[in-house]
Amino acid sequence: MGLLDTRIIGVKTRDVKIGNFYPEEFACKCCGKVMILSDLWQAIQLIRNTAMRPVIINSAYRCPPHNAEIGGSEGSDHIHGFAADIHVPGLTADEVGEIAARLSETIKRIGVYMNQDFVHIGVRNRGPGTWRAWRYDETGELSYIKPEQVTE
Repeated sequence: MGLLDTRIIGVKTRDVKIGNFYPEEFACKCCGKVMILSDLWQAIQLIRNTAMRPVIINSAYRCPPHNAEIGGSEGSDHIHGFAADIHVPGLTADEVGEIAARLSETIKRIGVYMNQDFVHIGVRNRGPGTWRAWRYDETGELSYIKPEQVTE
């Protein structure tokens, strides 16, 4: 995987493509700024390769004003290029979450939102034992998933 300090910042062109993605797919919906951690780009590519389906990036980088506007947490990994919310057509959010969980060497945060049909993917490494996953069911009820609950 890429170095944690490797980021693509400010690229807004169809001339650059890594794997199956263009930088603009990771751009802030508010200002168009792009900030992508290379590990995030690679993690989403691994999900695409494993699922053998396209991945739709609903939200990746968010500038601080946009993050606040949509109710994102103040310390959100989205504002640093560490996270993306994705959808894989033809798969449930649970199925995408299971794929992501098998990539725990790269993916450190997984949020499954069955009630909104997307998965939050985060690659920020906060140290040993900090892998975290959560799930909102169709009614919006929250539960946490432990690493040992993940099936191979």
